[in-house]
Amino acid sequence: MIDPANLPAVPVAPKRWTLSALGLALGLALGVFLAGLFEVPRLFTIQTIEDAAHYTRLPVLIAVPELLSPQEVKTRPLRRKMLLAMGIAVTLISIPAFVLALKAIHISTASFPKAGIGWLSPRLSALPKLEVQKSVRRILRIT
Repeated sequence: MIDPANLPAVPVAPKRWTLSALGLALGLALGVFLAGLFEVPRLFTIQTIEDAAHYTRLPVLIAVPELLSPQEVKTRPLRRKMLLAMGIAVTLISIPAFVLALKAIHISTASFPKAGIGWLSPRLSALPKLEVQKSVRRILRIT
């Protein structure tokens, strides 16, 4: 005799807390890695008069100042402000766009949850049945 199937008491997947923790850990690790990648080379250069005196253990007799044209002096603060404004704008635009993209993907995959081809649903009615079957087979082979 065959026993009837038992439904699990809790969902098997997705494990949201595990995925969230993994995403947070990977994001932090990537951030630390990129910060190190950009900052470590600066550790091996002499950038200020104090660095020169410290590393050579000799007094600094003369230093060549940074030579900037009057135009560069005027545009430097403006450039920094523009870079800051662009960073803030990109952040403020990308976060809602990412959330909307995630919502769109979630809603469209609800029509075909088992096959994972919900993004095809608007296109299915426009194609002949044979073409739809070939497309679905190709997608299922890829995933």
